[in-house]
Amino acid sequence: MRKVILIILLIGIQHSFACKCKQPNFKTIDDVTIKELSDLSRENSDVIFLANLINTDLLKKTYTLEIKEIYKGTLNTKTVKGVITSSCSALIKKKGVWIVYARLLDSGNIDISSCSATRNKNDLLHHYIYPSTNKNNTKTKSRLQNIAKRDWENELRHLKQNVNKKTDKVLDNDENKVNNTFIKEYAQNILNGTIQPTSDDTTFTCINSIFTKNENDLNYFFKVFRLIVKKTAGNSDMYIEYTIIEFLEFNPIFFIDKYSEFDVNEKDTFISHIAYIFSNVESSKSNIDTYFININDALRSNKQRELLASIKEKVIKKLK
Repeated sequence: MRKVILIILLIGIQHSFACKCKQPNFKTIDDVTIKELSDLSRENSDVIFLANLINTDLLKKTYTLEIKEIYKGTLNTKTVKGVITSSCSALIKKKGVWIVYARLLDSGNIDISSCSATRNKNDLLHHYIYPSTNKNNTKTKSRLQNIAKRDWENELRHLKQNVNKKTDKVLDNDENKVNNTFIKEYAQNILNGTIQPTSDDTTFTCINSIFTKNENDLNYFFKVFRLIVKKTAGNSDMYIEYTIIEFLEFNPIFFIDKYSEFDVNEKDTFISHIAYIFSNVESSKSNIDTYFININDALRSNKQRELLASIKEKVIKKLK
């Protein structure tokens, strides 16, 4: 019989830092199941819950879920925001009921791995891919649909029978201090050239460290971030691009002041990354106007506003 391969699709944005998910191989269609994946997802998730998708912000790459039932961990609100933190993060876009396996971040937001068993009840076949030779085979598709429904029902039954049996693990202050020291050492190695930034979690944590109000940490990690961005010159990297977009909103005054110090090539690299984001968004002109108006309102001087206007102009020019 033909082999049937089950893989977990990337349900979020694919970054140039590739995310590789394990691809189980089954001998026959009757062997197909995501039980092993579900078991791993339960073990490695901080929170597991049933939810409805409320909305998705394609520009900011965030989404909001309405919590229906919690099976593991603690969530003290009726809704929760999901964010992208790495190349393996998933962006939830399809309406409907979801079984969600996620990491709980210090911010209270969640991060869903695209390699997890997170799935939508109305689109179960996204988790089951069969050979192209069988693509139009109605019988095979129907059997896979039944398998997918079976897995969904079995998973929900198991989750409800084992609600919150595992306790949550919380890092204490000493462990957090160790982690912060390690990240700074890693960042210094990037600056020294002894480590090349890759797709590992440490690199992404290093990048995310620019989202701070601590002036010393901000200057230090932004220096590291600039070096990482330079290494992407001429290439698209969705994680870098969305980080730039979000950081310009997060700390516009700091970004504009630093941008004024960039040389021509570095400015062009940052502009290219920003432009690429808007090139993938519907009604980009409207989104660009809204995005830059909000940032403009946060600036203090005419010089800063002029620089921002020049950034917008260059972004639009690259989109033509």
